[in-house]
Amino acid sequence: MFGGKLTTRQFAVLMNMDDNERELAKQARLDDFKNEHHAKDQIRVAEEFVESYRRRKVVDGEWPEDQSHQLMQQEMDKVVTKFPTRSSYDIHIRESKKNQQNLAMLRNSSSLFEREYYFDEGLGESLNEHTATLKKDYPGITV
Repeated sequence: MFGGKLTTRQFAVLMNMDDNERELAKQARLDDFKNEHHAKDQIRVAEEFVESYRRRKVVDGEWPEDQSHQLMQQEMDKVVTKFPTRSSYDIHIRESKKNQQNLAMLRNSSSLFEREYYFDEGLGESLNEHTATLKKDYPGITV
């Protein structure tokens, strides 16, 4: 029994596990496997993003090639200083998305076309004449 690989039944008897515990152990191993691969994928994507950002800065001429790795490290240090934990970064992203949604909700058809400018009566036309001209030229707008 101890000379080679144990069968599922032998392992269960040896570890005094019933069927539910075995299923839970299998599920835990599967979850660990999925989490490990998900973490590896996140690391790979982050590395690709950093490298593409560095290359874009070099190609655009903002950074010289020989100093690009050092400058990239400085940029990453700034980000780590600004967002020391993953949760602080997630909060920042969540708040940014909320602000964008609120801005989008404020934009309706009348506010999208709303214009504000300063009127100078010293140019020879009074404010009342100007608003009357606008109302005549653009019927249906609010002045």
